[in-house]
Amino acid sequence: MPQTLEHRRRSWHQSIQMQLAFLLLAIITGVVTSFGMYQYRETRADSLEELRQIEEVMKARLGEYLVFPIWNMNFELLERTILSEMKEKRVYAILIKEVNSSNILQGKVRNSDWQPVEPTGEISGDLLVSQQDIFKDGEQIGAVEMYLTTRFMRERLRYEIEKTILTVIVLDFALLFALSIALRRLLIRPIQQILQLAK
Repeated sequence: MPQTLEHRRRSWHQSIQMQLAFLLLAIITGVVTSFGMYQYRETRADSLEELRQIEEVMKARLGEYLVFPIWNMNFELLERTILSEMKEKRVYAILIKEVNSSNILQGKVRNSDWQPVEPTGEISGDLLVSQQDIFKDGEQIGAVEMYLTTRFMRERLRYEIEKTILTVIVLDFALLFALSIALRRLLIRPIQQILQLAK
């Protein structure tokens, strides 16, 4: 009979610990996960906005800088202009084309080592594509196609997800450890002492 009573007391203590632990873990996990999702959305929106700003700046700049080399068929200057723009690592490819034609006057695309090389085929992938027509004295003399990669945005978002998961795991373990100590000192021991005095 005493063993049965003692067993019930231990089961009751463990039940209190488990209920409080699960409750606090659920709260902490929910709060951190919600914050992580918010950070993910904010990071994604900021990264896309950065890409759009780069795109607009490039369109304005190339729309001006490419007039002279296209008009004079200065291929060396066209190449130097492209390479200068591709110092921005998020620029995946730039193609300068003739008017109303798929013929490429000059172009560069990233290889597997992320170095600019001559294009050899169709450009595909998770890319933001835009085009800027080139005019001289109101007449179109060419067009430039710009391809921006989302590769680095995806890497940044993956890092945010990994950081959130790691934060949840660390906080949950720390909470379990702290809760175990706190419950023993602040709740379980006082209750045990009261029960002993009541005998």
